[in-house]
Amino acid sequence: MDLKEKLKSPNSILYNSLTGIEKFCEDCWKDRLLPWFTNHNYEHSEEVIHLLGQILKPIENHSEFLNENELFILLASAYLHDIGMQYLKIEEKVIDSLTKEDYNLIRKRHAEESYNIIRKPVQKILERDDFHLPKIEETYLPSIALVSKGHSTDFFDEAINEFKTNPHTPKSRPMRGELLTALLLIADELDLQCKRVDFPETAKFKLSPYSALHWYKHHYVEYVGIENGSIKITLKFPQNANEYRELFKELLEIKLQEQI
Repeated sequence: MDLKEKLKSPNSILYNSLTGIEKFCEDCWKDRLLPWFTNHNYEHSEEVIHLLGQILKPIENHSEFLNENELFILLASAYLHDIGMQYLKIEEKVIDSLTKEDYNLIRKRHAEESYNIIRKPVQKILERDDFHLPKIEETYLPSIALVSKGHSTDFFDEAINEFKTNPHTPKSRPMRGELLTALLLIADELDLQCKRVDFPETAKFKLSPYSALHWYKHHYVEYVGIENGSIKITLKFPQNANEYRELFKELLEIKLQEQI
């Protein structure tokens, strides 16, 4: 199911706003500032949206399907949820002075930075230029920011509790923030495919054990698909993988079960 086309027919204004967000995301990631991390770029967002379409397909014609405001917020969040990975300032440090610990901190708190960037229409990135979000109607920004923040396991409970305590009603319409946050988290987690890694690129860097494990986890995933509520993941290993084949399978299963 093409979720972007589904938004286009009932509300061309929201669809045009989403097109601007899509273009921003594509431009923002042309110069990937943290190339030793798995790809969190425009192609990642497109895959997340593809997975969301598969997840939502069974209820496409149901009365409880996402309304146009919910669909716009979910798709905008899919594009913007990782832009905090492109914001490289730690307590006024510039990129050339960042340490390995700083980079780990950027990764850990990137969802919070995405939240801050979305909440503020203009945010400076580095020292060399300005980071301009496209024009988004202000009533949607708090919801997009919080759904984006909640895609991270570290901030998921916080986002859910915020939506429960203070339900968002953009355009004075009901919005199921908990549902949208959960959808984004699981679709983001399911983008495990090998196309998110580029080993010739990482060969330029000395990866930490955690980063190396993360890269290999994606490297062995050949396919992810969702049909009728079932997730299918195909792993492809070299012939000499007996020692670690089951370990990677277990790693994926445990994490996905926790997220689901």
